[in-house]
Parts: sequence; C-alpha cells; structure tokens
Amino acid sequence: MLSFKKQSNIAGWLVFALLIQRLATVFQRSDDLIDLKVLLTLTAFGSLPWIFIGPALSLGGQFGSILALAVMLWFLISQVRAASVAIGVSAERLLLLVPLAIAGGVVSIIWAINVIGLLVSITS
Repeated sequence: MLSFKKQSNIAGWLVFALLIQRLATVFQRSDDLIDLKVLLTLTAFGSLPWIFIGPALSLGGQFGSILALAVMLWFLISQVRAASVAIGVSAERLLLLVPLAIAGGVVSIIWAINVIGLLVSITS
C-alpha cells in the first residue's frame, strides 16, 4: 500500500500534467496533438534530477545548499523542456504561462476569501 506522501506525489504529478494539457488546449493546441501518456512519461523522466536532491543536501553547509539549488534548477529546466516537447511548443512560449498561472492562483485565492467572507456575513 502506498504511503500518503507517495500518493500525494503521484497526485501532484497527475494534476501538473492535466493542468499543462488543459492550458495548452486553451491556448489553441488540440487534444489530439497532446497525448496525456506522452506528457506524463516525459514529465516523469524530467523529474529524474530530483533523485540527486538528497545526496546534495546530505553534504551540508553552503556547498550542499548550492548543489541542491543547482539540482532544483536542473529539475525545473527538465520539466519545462519535457512539457514543451510533449505539447509541441517552444520552452520560451511555455514559460510565458508561468506568470499567468501565478496570477490566476492569486485571483482564485482572493475569490475564495471573498466568497467565504460573503457567506459568513450572510449567516451572521
């Protein structure tokens, strides 16, 4: 049986792939051009640098921290490259979605807070 941590990692990986697929569809990529199996496979291989985070952190000190940051940068580049290949767009164009995703997340949080505040004010 999978532990909670492993289940949440798998769920995060699936949500990431589905989010990328949906965003690509919104930005004029058809569903038949974006195979979810290919996207999942490529992002899984793009996650391989993450196995080096433990050894880097185990070194301790500034050198270990610098190596851990280098591994995280390698991971980020691998993920962006994998998603861009799976979607069929350039990595630069895919990176343009990052500010949009952050802004959308902030707006969603604000909306959720406002709805909760409205519900609380209605019930009191």
